[in-house]
Amino acid sequence: MENERTFVLCVGAQKAATSWLHSYISSHPNAHMGFAKEYHIWDAVHSQLFKNYKIHKTKLSKLNTVNYLRYCMQNIPGFYEGYFNSILNSGACITGDITPSYSVLTEDNFRELKGKIKSTGVKVRCVFIMRDPVERCWSAVRMDIRNSKKEYDEEQYLQQKYSTEQFQVRTRYELICKRLRDVFSEEELYFGFYETMFDDGELERISKFLGVPVNYEQRKKHFNVSPKKSQISIDLREEVRSFYSNTYDYCFENFEETKLIWK
Repeated sequence: MENERTFVLCVGAQKAATSWLHSYISSHPNAHMGFAKEYHIWDAVHSQLFKNYKIHKTKLSKLNTVNYLRYCMQNIPGFYEGYFNSILNSGACITGDITPSYSVLTEDNFRELKGKIKSTGVKVRCVFIMRDPVERCWSAVRMDIRNSKKEYDEEQYLQQKYSTEQFQVRTRYELICKRLRDVFSEEELYFGFYETMFDDGELERISKFLGVPVNYEQRKKHFNVSPKKSQISIDLREEVRSFYSNTYDYCFENFEETKLIWK
């Protein structure tokens, strides 16, 4: 691993191997990703969609350590970047925040966040991993059903959810990519794809981007897998695909490989 201090900001997409990425970085001895995988600071601060992650002062007397730190990051200027700077000052070479719902942030939000991070003198590495929009939405639905511990029909649930604002802010890659490209330089940005994430060439590319040694063994690990219990109908698949047609068109034009991996 390089000795340069590096901050990894991963903004999604949800259900596109972000938990694996956290594990991959954490597997290296000079990495320290802090007290959480998903910090939920800036989504809670800037978006009503994620207000459930906002920590309120009225609950201070009941907070555990993790939520107290979250409260401080959300409310005390400088605390967020100061916390990660303290990790790097303690000997780590790489740290970061992997919160997929940061995909909701605006260009101005990203610019402000980048400024906070860079103020500590670190190298910023912003990661955005995409997944076939139909498959991403369907996987998110399966996760929701699994977490709810209730019996839902996958097809009906997907029908209800795919066009909601919560799903769109995570799946409209054409909007997210534009905001990221407007704020981060080409050398600071990594765009990857869930479908090819574990190929040798892609592992080598992201490792070089992050400044960590390649660890081929880590690709054997799987996280938060939501198995398919049934298939969705061709009609619904086409309906979701049509709804996100601008997303597919953008990716086909800007990322040639998606024409093959998102058939």
